[in-house]
Amino acid sequence: SIKRMQDSPRLLKGRQLQDGIDWLACLARPSSQPLRDILDQAMKECTEVHAWDPARIWIYRMSTASGFYMRRVKFHTKRDSTAKGPSLERNPRHKFMLWVREMPLPEFFHRMYIFNKVPRSIRLDMRCALVQKKVPQEMEKVWAPYLNSRSRFKHRYALKWRDCTRDFDYYTERRKWIDEYEYNRAREENEARAARGLPPKVAR
Repeated sequence: SIKRMQDSPRLLKGRQLQDGIDWLACLARPSSQPLRDILDQAMKECTEVHAWDPARIWIYRMSTASGFYMRRVKFHTKRDSTAKGPSLERNPRHKFMLWVREMPLPEFFHRMYIFNKVPRSIRLDMRCALVQKKVPQEMEKVWAPYLNSRSRFKHRYALKWRDCTRDFDYYTERRKWIDEYEYNRAREENEARAARGLPPKVAR
């Protein structure tokens, strides 16, 4: 119904796109499947057609609108005692519109490292990689600002202390974080190309 569709923009607006897909998948509600298909289609188009970074795709705006009604023929079974034979049903076709954007790297750094608002999908992937030993154990120290609530609290406390003691240079830290992020992205892409037998991508 249109009322249930209006609940989704309130809960998904401002979230990461992958978080929105996971949240709808956990609902286990058949009525949310069309919305999930729209989010999956948006993720596929952004990553494959526009080559966006999936970690930086955010839901910018969502809106719903009442649509037209379509008629379809329904055939009643013999068990149905109220009606026999075919009949016409009117089903609504409501509209659902989605706007997404790729968050710029400086804004992404500020949200992740300064505000420390880490998307659920990112921190779960980090914890799973550590538990399954897909990455070295030293990555636990590198990923400490993002793993859980306790480590994020310690990270924010350390940032406040460094800022109070004039030991924190925001722009130097941002440049270092962005360079490391872009290096990891390029390395991940080259590893994926090497697995398919393709040459590494030349950096411009």
